[in-house]
Amino acid sequence: MDKCAVFGQTFKQYGDRAGICGLSYIVENGIHYIERILWIIIVLIGVIVAIVMSVQAYIAWKDSPVLTTVSTTALPIKTLDWPSITVCGQGRGLGAIERVYDVQFKRFAEKKGIKPEEISPEKKKELEEEFLNEAYSGIKENPSNLVTAMSGSNIDAVVQSAVLEMAENGSLPEYNETSWGNETSWGNGTRRKREASDDVPGVDLFLNPKRQPELDQFLEGAKADYQSVFSELDEVSFRNMFELLWYSSNPCFDIGDYSSDYLHQKSLIKECLWKGTRINCSTVFSMAPTDRGMCCVLSFKEDSFLRMDNMYAKKVDELQKQDRLASLDSGKGNQPEKPDDLRAEVGIPKGLTLTLDAHTNLQSAKSVEDNFQGFLVGVTPPGEVPLMRQGSYLLRPGNQNYLGISAINTVSDDLRDIAEEKRGCLYYDEIELDFFEQYSQSACVLECQLKWAMESLGCNPWFFPGKYVNDEVSICDPWTSAEFMENLGKVPDNQCDHCLSDCDSTQYSASMSSAPFRECTVVNKGLSGLCSYSSAPTPPIWSSEIVQQYNDVGVIPEYIEKYMDKSSSTRELDGVEYNAYTEDISILHIYWESSTALQFQRSPRMTWIDFISQVGGLLGLFLGFSLVSGVEIIYWFTIRLARNMVLARNDVELK
Repeated sequence: MDKCAVFGQTFKQYGDRAGICGLSYIVENGIHYIERILWIIIVLIGVIVAIVMSVQAYIAWKDSPVLTTVSTTALPIKTLDWPSITVCGQGRGLGAIERVYDVQFKRFAEKKGIKPEEISPEKKKELEEEFLNEAYSGIKENPSNLVTAMSGSNIDAVVQSAVLEMAENGSLPEYNETSWGNETSWGNGTRRKREASDDVPGVDLFLNPKRQPELDQFLEGAKADYQSVFSELDEVSFRNMFELLWYSSNPCFDIGDYSSDYLHQKSLIKECLWKGTRINCSTVFSMAPTDRGMCCVLSFKEDSFLRMDNMYAKKVDELQKQDRLASLDSGKGNQPEKPDDLRAEVGIPKGLTLTLDAHTNLQSAKSVEDNFQGFLVGVTPPGEVPLMRQGSYLLRPGNQNYLGISAINTVSDDLRDIAEEKRGCLYYDEIELDFFEQYSQSACVLECQLKWAMESLGCNPWFFPGKYVNDEVSICDPWTSAEFMENLGKVPDNQCDHCLSDCDSTQYSASMSSAPFRECTVVNKGLSGLCSYSSAPTPPIWSSEIVQQYNDVGVIPEYIEKYMDKSSSTRELDGVEYNAYTEDISILHIYWESSTALQFQRSPRMTWIDFISQVGGLLGLFLGFSLVSGVEIIYWFTIRLARNMVLARNDVELK
C-alpha cells in the first residue's frame, strides 16, 4: 500500500472518530457524492469564517488594545483631591512697584552697613546710582516705567498712555521733525521739558491729525528706548525686575514691607473660610504663574508644578516662601500651617468661602485693559498650570457667587506594556518635560506651544517658564511679548499631537450662580453674615451707616474711628465716593455639588488568555472544535499515521 493510501485510510479513521462537526459525514462510506460535497462545503465555510473572525479579533485587539468603561457612577468624593482654584484680579497696585523698589534699595544699603534714612540726600543719590548700576544693568533711573510696560498685555496702549500723561503734564520732549532728539530718553537719562500749549489740552496730540507725525515719533522713540534697555538686562537685573513684577499687582494676602502696612489693606483675598472655620489665606494661597500673568492659586499640595533646575522656577519658589513668611494674616515671620481636614465633602458648609476685594481705589491709573469689572476664577486639577484664557469664570463685584464643583475621575490598570500610541495615554513619570516637574497633558501642551512660539522669537514673556541654558536670561521685551502671545494662538493643530491624555486623571467642571448682596435692613440686621456686628468681613457692609449714626449724635468713640478710615466701606476714586460692596467686594462659595463622582476605568481590551478563549469560542461555534480536538489532529497525523505506515509496510513484506 502506498503512502497516499495509508494517509487516506488514516484520515477516514480520524473522521469516523473526530470531534469536529460534519467531518464524519465527509468520510462516511456509502454516502451519495452530493451529500459529501455539501458537507465538505459546510465544513470549509465553518473553517474559513472561524479563521477570518479570529484574525479580525486579533487585529482589533492590536489596533485598539485599551478599553474604557464606566467603573462606577458613585465614586465617593472623599477619595478625590480638591481642585486648584485660581483667582485673578485686575490692574497694577497703586505705588506697589515703588514700594518694592525701596525695599530692594534698603536691602542693598543694609548689606553695605548703611541706613538710608541716616545719610544726606547727596549720599543717598550716589548710593541709589550705585544700586541701579549693580541691580539693574542698563537702566539709569527707577525701573518702574519698564515694569509698567512689562506688566501690561497691550504695550502700545501702555506707551500711548505714558505719552498722553506726559503731554497732559507738559513734559514731552521737544519735537524734532527729522529725528528723535539725541537728548531724549524714556528709559534712561533726562528729558528736555516741552511747555504745554495754553490753547489745547494734552490729548490734542492724539486727536489732531496734523500732529500724527509728532505722535508717531514719540511712540517710536519710546519703543526704541524700551528695547535698548532690554538688550542690557542680565541675570541679576532679571531677578530684581522679576521681584518688582511679582508685586506689581495687589497681593493675594497682605505682605508686610512688600505690599501692606496692616491687615486687609490691599489683599485681593480678604477672608478665607474652610468648612465654616476662618483660616489664614496664606496657608492655602500663593502667587503663581498663569497665562494672564501672576494670579492667586489655591493648592493644598506643597509641591511646585515647575521644574526647579532653572532660574525662573527658583525665583518663583523663593518669592512664594518670602510671601508666606512676611504675611500679616499669620503673623510676620511665622510659617502658616494648612488646615488638618482636607477631605472633599458635599455642600456649601463643607466648602471654601472667599471674600474678594478689587481695591479699585488702590489700582494704578491706566493699568486695567479688560472691558469688564470683576475677578476671573479658574478650576484646574491640582499641580497643573492654570490656563485662564482657555476657560475661566467671571465674578461680579457686589454679588454672592456660588461655584459648584463636579468631577470625572479616570483610573487605569497597568497599561505600561502597551505602546503609548496604542493606549492613547501617558503616566505622569513616563516623559520628562523641560519646564514642568511631571507630565500632564495640559503641561505638555503648554510647553509645546511655548517652544513653538520661542523658536521664531528666541525669548519668552517674563510670566511664562522658559528653558534657561546656564541661567542665561531670554526674556521678551514688551513688544515681542505681545507677538509671542499672538503666536500662541497660531500654533498648528497637529503641533502638539504627541501630548497624550493622562492615564490617571481627574477632570473638574463647575457651574456658577450669583445674586446681589442684600442691604442691611430691619429684616436681617445682626442675622445674616454680612450684617452681623460680631463676625462681618472687613470692612463691614454697615460701617458707613454706623459712622453716620454716631455723627448724628455728635460723638465718635475711639472704637468707631476705624470704620471711618481703614475699615470703611466708603471709598474714593477720582474724587468720587463709592460703596466697596457695590464696586469692589465679592464673596465666592466653592463647594462640591454631589457626594459622588463618575469614574471611568481604562483596562486592556484583552489578554492572551482572553484572545485564546475568544478564538476557542469561535472554533467551537462553527466547528465544534476544542483544545482536545487539536490534540486529536496532532495524534492522528503523527503517531497514528506512522503506525499505519509501519503496519502497511509489514503487510507488504509478509506478502
